[in-house]
Amino acid sequence: MRDPGDLPLATVALTGVLSQGAPIDESSLPEAAEVPADQIDAHEYVLRVKGTSLRAFGIEPADLLIIEPRPEGRAATGELVLAELGERVFLGRWWMKQGRRVLMDAVIQPITENADLRVIGTVTVIVRHETPGGRRRQ
Repeated sequence: MRDPGDLPLATVALTGVLSQGAPIDESSLPEAAEVPADQIDAHEYVLRVKGTSLRAFGIEPADLLIIEPRPEGRAATGELVLAELGERVFLGRWWMKQGRRVLMDAVIQPITENADLRVIGTVTVIVRHETPGGRRRQ
């Protein structure tokens, strides 16, 4: 098993900061972050997580999310997605059936449901933030 600290890293510009139910915050940009080079493709983007509301998904404050854009707004049921409703952005499990569009939390309770809810991307990788001393959290 490889030590995550031994992986080659790529320095990427952050697209913004994600807080559940708020617009993506781009005010602190340009900020750069390091992610495993073999975990990100050229068309993907990176968001930093703010707040504790995503812990049920195993996502901690300051973690990085690598997002694969979904310009067509499509996702499979159960995928961990980034969805927008107006200017607000939410992260959750996508569910769509018989015209209903619902974003679910980790215990399959609705976060938000609305016909205008639209998938903007899927989470492909969660990168743990660095702890003091430069070690990646496991």
